[in-house]
Amino acid sequence: MEASPGIYHAVLKKLRGSMTQVLNENTTVLHAICDGVKSPMRVRNAIHDIVKSCFDQSPRVVHNIQLGVDVPSTSDLDAVADYFKQLSEEDAQMEVAKSKATSAKQRTDTQKLIVKCYPHLLKLRELNKMSEELMTTLKRPFDDASIMPYSTFQSLQQLNGWTVDVETGETINMSVDSWLAAGHFKRLALVFLGTAGTGKTPAGESLCSVLAQFGQDDGDGIPFFVKLGTVDTLRKVQHLLRPGVPLLLDDITPSAPRGSRPPMSIEEVKHLLNVSAAESCDGRNNDIVLSVDMPRIVTSNASTPRHWCLGIPDVEHLSPADRLRVCSSSALAIFKRVLFVQVASPLIERRTRTSHHAGLLKLAASKMRRILGR
Repeated sequence: MEASPGIYHAVLKKLRGSMTQVLNENTTVLHAICDGVKSPMRVRNAIHDIVKSCFDQSPRVVHNIQLGVDVPSTSDLDAVADYFKQLSEEDAQMEVAKSKATSAKQRTDTQKLIVKCYPHLLKLRELNKMSEELMTTLKRPFDDASIMPYSTFQSLQQLNGWTVDVETGETINMSVDSWLAAGHFKRLALVFLGTAGTGKTPAGESLCSVLAQFGQDDGDGIPFFVKLGTVDTLRKVQHLLRPGVPLLLDDITPSAPRGSRPPMSIEEVKHLLNVSAAESCDGRNNDIVLSVDMPRIVTSNASTPRHWCLGIPDVEHLSPADRLRVCSSSALAIFKRVLFVQVASPLIERRTRTSHHAGLLKLAASKMRRILGR
């Protein structure tokens, strides 16, 4: 007997909950099919197609899920999927082995479900673990103890950044503190340039912590920012990319190759750093959509804008007329959207950083003593 459409909703909900990004574009279509269903077979086939695309399996393997035939109850499905998410790799494999070792006639309903769906239960468990680890790494709460307070960065507050007026060619100078306090983060991305070890990343984290509190003051959860080490990783946190969420792109140099991929083009950089409008950026497999009003901070070990992004000429010491003459329209678009801050000396005093790290160790030691009962 074919299962009811409600079962398909339950299956879809479980898959979507574990693989939000993968299934996001398919759920609307699938729900429309379910809501107007006249043939359960059509629903089953649609789900098979989506599962096949998600797991990159052959139709024969996917068909073994048998979503349309003898589907266990919704409560069993929820319980087993949630149970598998909590298991270690060893325990999950043991559960599968025990279920398969039990004779077919003696298997419980749960064991029947495990035998039918174990490749996908294991995959869902793996995806859930990866998602948890990824979110822990990339989603940073504003009050993370490892983030140094903005007041610590006295030299940063006074540090000047620069860009070019795209109409006159004149240099526009602005302190980092003015960029923050006067609200220029709503139209200009901040790009820190300079050698490693000068505190660019801690400074970016501190600024993002402040901006998170500004942009997420509605009381709906703890303010946070997203910290990434590659642009492609944006695809994995698409659901976090909304207005008011600062984005810290750490150690990103668009002129450098991206593994097997070529360097970012100036057009890609232009879209990536357009804070004042929603933009679609090229990802490895899918486009990345960045919302409007997402403050953006980039750190890089490149020394100048020319070394940071291909297509930006060295214009800092040119006359205004020459700047406009040598810059392409795309280069001018970058200057319109970015404030460059070149860091030549450490932004944090050694004793301040040492004191901060000592405080973190003290907190960790105190927590461990409580756990050990000492």
